[in-house]
Amino acid sequence: MESTYQEYDYSFNTCLLGDSNVGKTSLMSRFVDDKFTDEFNKTIFTGIGVRTLNINNNTVKLRIWDHAGQERFRPITRSAFRNIPDVIIVYDVTNENSFLNVDYWIQDLDRYTSYNDCKMLVGNKCDLESERQVSYEDGEKKAKQHGMKFREATAKSSESVDTIFRELASQLLLLYSDTKITKETDKTTAKSLSEENEIIKRATCF
Repeated sequence: MESTYQEYDYSFNTCLLGDSNVGKTSLMSRFVDDKFTDEFNKTIFTGIGVRTLNINNNTVKLRIWDHAGQERFRPITRSAFRNIPDVIIVYDVTNENSFLNVDYWIQDLDRYTSYNDCKMLVGNKCDLESERQVSYEDGEKKAKQHGMKFREATAKSSESVDTIFRELASQLLLLYSDTKITKETDKTTAKSLSEENEIIKRATCF
């Protein structure tokens, strides 16, 4: 990881949306902590992870909001992504229903947000080729229909995980590079990102 201290030029928030058990938390954990577990623990309300990246000589802090996929948490999820300009919708390539439900997540975005500058569709668990129910071509087609970028990935081996978040951060930089830079550098009081993530994890575990 490029940086362990809270020093950055730009700070962006992104949402992970999608059905329960598609691997949103696994993607975030792999990106933020480079960790993976096969154990399934449902996200309650929201999980959050933070990591900084070096993009075109800019230090970018990316805060990732991992939202619960269960229907009963939809009102909370809708209020959370209302003002976030970039969203990643995740489905499981071995679960066709999670792919079909992408349309519902996109409808929610269109209905409850006034803008989403960056949207990406991610097919997770592409390492499970023998169990695949959704082809790469179908995922790519759906992304094009909705004007979204598309990637397949797997949190298990980390394939394409970094690429997803780097592409998103790069796109956000292009959109917001002319806005005022918020520089927060305080070596005497700054917490390391690992400490910040631990605080966040404790605050969001139920």
